[in-house]
Amino acid sequence: MPRHMLMCMLDAIAIRSQFREANAEHSQTELIPTGLFR
Repeated sequence: MPRHMLMCMLDAIAIRSQFREANAEHSQTELIPTGLFR
């Protein structure tokens, strides 16, 4: 596998994991009030 393809895959994985962490924090703060009101 070419090196630049490997670097692109690693970048995509890192971006995805960062997005998942940010999304998890956001969904936690969003789910607390909706869970209380539901």
